[in-house]
Amino acid sequence: MHGGMHGGMRVSTLMTINLLPWREARQLRRRQWFWAGLAAAALLAVVAVATAALIAQSVISGRERHNSGMAAQLDALQQRVSEQDALFEAYQRQDAEWAGTRRLHSARLRQTRTLVALLANEPEGLTLDRLRYAPPAIVVEGAAESAGRVSQWMMLLGNHPYIDNPELQALRVEDISSGGRPIYFYRVRFELPVSGAAFADTAFMVTEPDD
Repeated sequence: MHGGMHGGMRVSTLMTINLLPWREARQLRRRQWFWAGLAAAALLAVVAVATAALIAQSVISGRERHNSGMAAQLDALQQRVSEQDALFEAYQRQDAEWAGTRRLHSARLRQTRTLVALLANEPEGLTLDRLRYAPPAIVVEGAAESAGRVSQWMMLLGNHPYIDNPELQALRVEDISSGGRPIYFYRVRFELPVSGAAFADTAFMVTEPDD
């Protein structure tokens, strides 16, 4: 309140200021700043979410490419393993076939040695004239000076560890000369088993039979 003199009179003047428009303008500016800030925050949030989504998608795509590459490498490795397994199985089959061939060859060789030892040590007074060899069976034919020689021959075959199933198939007697002793013609069959032909160099020791 201000006082003054006017025409000899004291005048009191009250100045009235209306602040309402200024306050409304300030509130309007504050609201505008608030919405602008809110919009900026929302925009930043959208940008952040979009950026995060792009980064995540890039990471996922990279991981998928990595997984695809690993899957391709694993497939190639599995194929190589399968090929190696096939080669190993083929090698095992071939090795088994070779082993079987070696065993068969060794068995045949032992059979031959057994037969050679058998024929090289024939009993005295007995001859081997014919031999038919159809493995594992062998048929021998010959002549003996007595039935005892043939019997001794059969006993030796039966006691041999690497001969199976000796069988006297035929025995006939012929008197060649009127004054001589009869001759006994025989046919014997026996077997040389593959599994029992090892160490076949056993000699046939023959003793004189008691006539």
